[in-house]
Amino acid sequence: MIVFIGIFSSIFYTCLLGLIWPTNSKLPMAAQLLGAIGKSLWISWFLVVFMYAFQVIIPFWLIVGGWVALIVVQNNETRVLLYLSQKNSYILAGIMLIMTLFIIWIFKTDQYIPIFNKGDAIASWNKWAIELSKNTYEPWNTAYPVLFPGVWSLIYKAQEDETIWYFAKFSLIILPIILCFLIWILVYSKRFLAALLGSFFIGYFFLYTYAEPMMAGYMDIPVMIMMMATTILLIVSFDGAERGISDGELFNILMISAIFAGLSAITKQAGSLVIIVFLISILLLVRQKKIGWQRFSFLAILCLSPLLTYLIMFWDVQPDLTGNLPILIDLTEKVRKMIAPNGTVYESAYRLIARNVGITTLFIFILIAAFNLKNYKKLSGQLGILFLITAFIGFFMYVNCCAYNERNGWWIYAFLVPSMLLALPSFGLLSSFPLFKGSNRIFLIPFPILTFAGTVLIMSILGGLMMPNKKIKSAHKQDQWSLLLTKDMRPLLKKLHGSIPTLSKDWIIISPHQQLRWLPKFKPHYRLCLYYQPDCVRREMKASTTTFLFVNTKNKYHQFVDLAPFLPESKLIGKQGYMRLYGPLTLSDLKFNKN
Repeated sequence: MIVFIGIFSSIFYTCLLGLIWPTNSKLPMAAQLLGAIGKSLWISWFLVVFMYAFQVIIPFWLIVGGWVALIVVQNNETRVLLYLSQKNSYILAGIMLIMTLFIIWIFKTDQYIPIFNKGDAIASWNKWAIELSKNTYEPWNTAYPVLFPGVWSLIYKAQEDETIWYFAKFSLIILPIILCFLIWILVYSKRFLAALLGSFFIGYFFLYTYAEPMMAGYMDIPVMIMMMATTILLIVSFDGAERGISDGELFNILMISAIFAGLSAITKQAGSLVIIVFLISILLLVRQKKIGWQRFSFLAILCLSPLLTYLIMFWDVQPDLTGNLPILIDLTEKVRKMIAPNGTVYESAYRLIARNVGITTLFIFILIAAFNLKNYKKLSGQLGILFLITAFIGFFMYVNCCAYNERNGWWIYAFLVPSMLLALPSFGLLSSFPLFKGSNRIFLIPFPILTFAGTVLIMSILGGLMMPNKKIKSAHKQDQWSLLLTKDMRPLLKKLHGSIPTLSKDWIIISPHQQLRWLPKFKPHYRLCLYYQPDCVRREMKASTTTFLFVNTKNKYHQFVDLAPFLPESKLIGKQGYMRLYGPLTLSDLKFNKN
């Protein structure tokens, strides 16, 4: 059953759950589908908060049963409009086909790894998911939001097994799907050139250059996508406000944008900035009397409530919001000395975030976005200027905090690229080409019923073909050994793994390599000591009669390079590359213990 429940819960919490959120306005299919994803993630987050706050685990099938009941009750009110132009539907189909091929490409190449195996993904994000699946939470000393770990925890609860990571990891497929809908929604807003250039940027940046980190379990690409969903939906809203769309349609598109703004803030810290941008944007609409203060208040609550609930969760166990900030600033300075030894941190930061896009290309993006100044009297021009200013503010934030890795600055593109897309009409090109001309065919589809029936059918087929539980668990253990460990780590740890039956029950292995925590038979025996921490090593060894140390003799970042000279060569079990395994050890064996 793990395969069936794992796949179903992954799709349910990321795509289907939001269908119980009623809408009183008819929206195009692109907006409805994107809204269903946003609403699903939003409701999923509050399920996580509810179960954590009250220390309860609601059975998955009880949640599904309540969802079906609500779908049936409101079925007659929820419909989707599907606009198809005989002349131009082929263009839309072509865009979606290209994006679909990109998604398939991710899975067909080595860009997709079936389990979490990257540093932060296993040491932080999936660690928190496993904790939340048990209604516990042990954050680091800095407030890293946990939207996706929360969703993964719901999947682990549904499958009643947090040791199988396949389906939690699979849920990340929602990210390229969101990108597809963003292109579709630009087409809907009649921004043909914007959709074309957006397709190129998304295809190159997300699905070609950075497909692996997008699907690895890091939060840098997910927060960028959530922020970009917010900003592009704001573009559609402002376009609609200038075209005079109905109040109901405008409000519902703004509501989906507010949902993604709230989700951005609980994906990673940088996402909080998009809430400020969103609130300023709708204040512009209030000033133009496009929406009223009552709706402004509702949208503000909608986008702020996920962040507020997360902060309450965090402050309950850890009152320090910025505990590791000095370490990050120090890392930024070290990277600056490597990238631009004779330059400033601004130069090294610019080089980092332009590394794969290109310095010239990034300059062109900024130059095009600056043309929004020409349209400062229009709503769309004001929005473009706001995005551009925010991109510059974001760059200075990146410089003064986190310019030690390019991925920490990717989210800046979530403002810069939409600003550029808003400026395109200034060039007199086909930016506002009305893609949908002539008479449209309009179909009313009972979307919840259609989606539910299709999903049940697919899940039934998958369930009938699913692997037995023993086989899937065996495959997962093999993947942990082959994908979590480097080629230098694997032979040494397998040697220790083979001798585990002969060891005492209280044996431990101390290492800064957090992959060891998740290896079969290692988890209860692993102890983490980061950096060179003799006190940590002493403390852990006092509680055990048999200790092993697994260290790296080269890399100083988070490794025990400085510890290696104090370890007795007589206790060296084996070495592979720069990896060393020592043991069994006692406190008296450590040379630094005698100083």
